[in-house]
Amino acid sequence: SFQTVRSAVDLSLFTPRPKWGPLSTFKLLHECLRFTIKKQADILAALSAKDSNAVEFAAAELNALVITFLEHSRHEDHILFPRIRRFFPALNQEADEEHDRLHNQTNTLQQAMSAYNSSDKSAASAQAFLSSVNSVMGEWQTAVDAHLRNEEQTMTVVVRKYFPLEYQIEVAKEVFDTTSGDTWRVMLPFVVNNLPHYVWKVRYVKALIWGNAMRAQEVGLMLYHTVDSDLWNLLVREMPHIAPRGLAEHHRLY
Repeated sequence: SFQTVRSAVDLSLFTPRPKWGPLSTFKLLHECLRFTIKKQADILAALSAKDSNAVEFAAAELNALVITFLEHSRHEDHILFPRIRRFFPALNQEADEEHDRLHNQTNTLQQAMSAYNSSDKSAASAQAFLSSVNSVMGEWQTAVDAHLRNEEQTMTVVVRKYFPLEYQIEVAKEVFDTTSGDTWRVMLPFVVNNLPHYVWKVRYVKALIWGNAMRAQEVGLMLYHTVDSDLWNLLVREMPHIAPRGLAEHHRLY
């Protein structure tokens, strides 16, 4: 094709496209979901209702997972997918239907958490909570895994091939600004703490700041209070500009 010939002439034919960009946060969040849903499903299945502290901790972690999943889905439904479909109208409508089905399963988890959090936290309440969430977690995990693969084989490809850097930054800013601070304070540390590799943790924060450069210290402040000291030292060594005011590593941005 003409495009192939032009790429050969300008020597870009065999040059790989940039692997990471401001919207790489979506792919890395997918990796977080893959890892964390399975981990939490295994933990919940093994818990004893008599271990009240462990059940309360697992319920809090599940709540953070659900908040992160739902907000990520909203970013896709209302921000990312409409822009992708400007290039390819009606691309992968199945992804929207999958979101609807996944949200129905998520409602079961939310109802179980709500009932448990408003209960007396007794062993009987814990058993009811565990029975409810364990009845859906396995099916939800399978459905989420299939859904993420579907998105990455269709939607992610369009972002990588058709979204120039400036457009990725524009979309990344909208993603950040349409999410409340309260939600970011749950979502951001949840993703960074649960990504299984240090390089992914760093890359997620770098990608987020790549699209929101003037929010670096805001992001750093959210992380400083919610990750352990070893992880914080790793992050601030890689990105000194995220250090909030009052820390030795802080540098003024203006």
